[in-house]
Amino acid sequence: MQRIGTSKSDAEDNLKKALAEIVSTFGSATLDRHSRLKKVAEAWLQELREDSAAGDVASGTLRNYSSWTNNWVIPRLGNLVFGNGEVSVGACEGFIKAVRREKSLDSAQACRTVLSMICTFAIKHKLIEHNPVRSAKQMKKTLDDHKEILAMNAAQRTDMLNALREFGEKKQFDSMNRSLGERGKVWLDLPDLAEAMLVTGVRIGEIMCVHGDEVFPAEKKVLIAHHIDRVSGKGLVRQPGRKGGLPPIVKFIPDWSIPMWRRRKLASGGGVVFASWAGGLLDPSTLHHRLREALDACGYEWVTSHVWRKTYALILKEAGFTDEQIAEELGNTVRVARQHYIPRALGSQAAAAALQAAFEPSAESAD
Repeated sequence: MQRIGTSKSDAEDNLKKALAEIVSTFGSATLDRHSRLKKVAEAWLQELREDSAAGDVASGTLRNYSSWTNNWVIPRLGNLVFGNGEVSVGACEGFIKAVRREKSLDSAQACRTVLSMICTFAIKHKLIEHNPVRSAKQMKKTLDDHKEILAMNAAQRTDMLNALREFGEKKQFDSMNRSLGERGKVWLDLPDLAEAMLVTGVRIGEIMCVHGDEVFPAEKKVLIAHHIDRVSGKGLVRQPGRKGGLPPIVKFIPDWSIPMWRRRKLASGGGVVFASWAGGLLDPSTLHHRLREALDACGYEWVTSHVWRKTYALILKEAGFTDEQIAEELGNTVRVARQHYIPRALGSQAAAAALQAAFEPSAESAD
């Protein structure tokens, strides 16, 4: 197949458009108004995988959408037929309410998003004319939907770091008291990892990608410029930019953490400062399992890497940072930061003091 153009790039663009038309035509031919939602959802996921391979959709987004589709949408709605009105407003609304009832509001909102995208895909292929999800009733938060934001206080932070160090030392030997060598050193990295996250507030997938040449102990700063991603056919990849397409950010670090950063920079040899025992990128799943085992053994079953980010937000809040400043440091919108990371105060003594000053009679009026 060939296409011509005024230049090489123009010809390539014309060829891509022609191929896209063929794919669209093929998709339309395999889907019709008698297609069940399961078949349409699978076709949509295939298109999403192609977009991800082309770099237009993040692999993390693909994983999340695939999970919600395969675990919730298809099992509950997969047998419904588009053309005879079975994928109705009522069916969509009932499904979303069921997810909220059985799981959570956040899960219901995620399923709503995925189902809406599937219906939009169906409209593109002329299976339906209107998106029923858009007419489904919007969900409002109730008191039960407001989860407590868990963060660690100063005493807990100190105790946890000490406990992780002790646990790491114990994990240097197997059940027969044989040294694990290089394989055991990964457990010694956990307190440093916790410390690094507590002083930067970045995501675990971002701290795992920091290279030694991005650590500047003399300037008391660390550059956060990459995030880890699992790409189909390539495995773990150190992707440019922070999660969500955010630009790099410089994190200034406190004096007490500099020895740790300097030590890890020297040991990295220019590679990642938190590496696997073989020297490459750590697998996020393996790291999460390792953290879970260590934190449970140390008596911190409720702590996760997200709790460390929330603790970072709490420290900044107590230091007088605004919600906007905290959101910027976290790499989230203000709405997300307030909803998931910034603990809300139950009241303000400053407000009472202001009201006292506003309504208290002055000395002159008292005379």
